[in-house]
Amino acid sequence: MKIPVIAAIVVAAFMHAPSGAHAEADKYDVYAVRFATIAGFPVSSLIAGADRSRRVDIAMTMWVLKGADGRVALVDSGFHRDQYFTQFAVKDFVMPNEALAPLGLKAADVTDIFLSHMHWDHAGGIDLFPTARVWLQKEEYEYYTGAAWQARNTHGGIDPDDVLELVKRNIAGRVTLLAGEDEVSISGIAFHVGGKHTWQSQFVSAQTRSG
Repeated sequence: MKIPVIAAIVVAAFMHAPSGAHAEADKYDVYAVRFATIAGFPVSSLIAGADRSRRVDIAMTMWVLKGADGRVALVDSGFHRDQYFTQFAVKDFVMPNEALAPLGLKAADVTDIFLSHMHWDHAGGIDLFPTARVWLQKEEYEYYTGAAWQARNTHGGIDPDDVLELVKRNIAGRVTLLAGEDEVSISGIAFHVGGKHTWQSQFVSAQTRSG
């Protein structure tokens, strides 16, 4: 299987926020939650043309966005399926749902998952948060639930079980498909496209309490 690039997920603060009480409800505390380390990952899989012999340890991280209005959103969901523990040297692993405990959160508290893209290390924990609504780009969803599987080399890094979980979540009415840039669906949150890490990957920005 083609080893996917481990994408950096950017959570940025807007420069200006609206005034008044409503503005406070639109702001978020943002936390980085480390749930594992992949040891000895080849740099050449991250950077084109890099020395093939060079390897690095990669911190596997989810972002947690806690809103004053009670919203608890994850940027990506981690992974937990067995095959990745034999394919990679995974150290210090904590189940992504259990990794939220230091923040006083349980899986049932997570209201939303902002999915950056469909690679196994980002989409592989959706099933651990069964009541969360998943937000991803419409083109990403349509491609990896359809055309990507018509050839052998067009779905590298995508786990079929993650695709099935996402389809089930959609059937249950807990998926929102975004059509490109979106700054209005959730107050204080914006979704952005660019980079084409996968078919239509996205990244998220959030207004923060700290400014």
